[in-house]
Amino acid sequence: MFLVAPSEPADLKTGLGAISTPALEDLYGIDVAFWAGGKFIGVQRKRFPEDLVASLRDGRLASQIPKMTRLDHAAIILEGRANWSRDGRLVHGWANLDRRRFRALCWSLTYGYGIAVYWTQDIADTVDSLQAIRSWFGRPESSWGSILIRPKPRSQWSGEVDADQLEYFLEGLPGVSRGRARMILQHIGRVPFSLDVDLRKVRGIGKVTARRIEEFLATQYPKSGGEDED
Repeated sequence: MFLVAPSEPADLKTGLGAISTPALEDLYGIDVAFWAGGKFIGVQRKRFPEDLVASLRDGRLASQIPKMTRLDHAAIILEGRANWSRDGRLVHGWANLDRRRFRALCWSLTYGYGIAVYWTQDIADTVDSLQAIRSWFGRPESSWGSILIRPKPRSQWSGEVDADQLEYFLEGLPGVSRGRARMILQHIGRVPFSLDVDLRKVRGIGKVTARRIEEFLATQYPKSGGEDED
């Protein structure tokens, strides 16, 4: 369930199916809030550039930031697009904000206060973004770093023999590039296979790399060989 400040437009409330909650601004300096994954997430929505400029000018943003840091996760959505002059100044009647200062503001929010900054085009895009953010935070934390997981190979082999999968495994060994993985496959000459072979005899695999691989296999895959320390 989304909670939305009463001052927010009806389209936002309707799109989110939200409940109006007056306390959001006073307590947390935000316009939208929700629970996801056991965490309380709050978002300040600012039309860009007019709301952002006004909140910088009257000090509202400065007063909102400390409140937002009380949340488990906080973000600011900048809704809209600005016009910039050729010399990098914002075309909105406030000459003190240029691209350099604007970038510095975004970096200060993100890296100084831990407040993420998102961009949307309009109300509809903001609704979609908020729903997507809630969905993402609803995932197990163990999946938050899924971008770091190596992608599975697309096999060109059929049946039980899968050289692509084997090459993928070999590339995960210490010191083994794609080229070295293919040299190991060529040396062994068959799939599936067992790595109980002398890797020093593989072209492109030196003594140091062979020992690193053997020690790794002995630790991680004791049944796969790599026990020869000679």
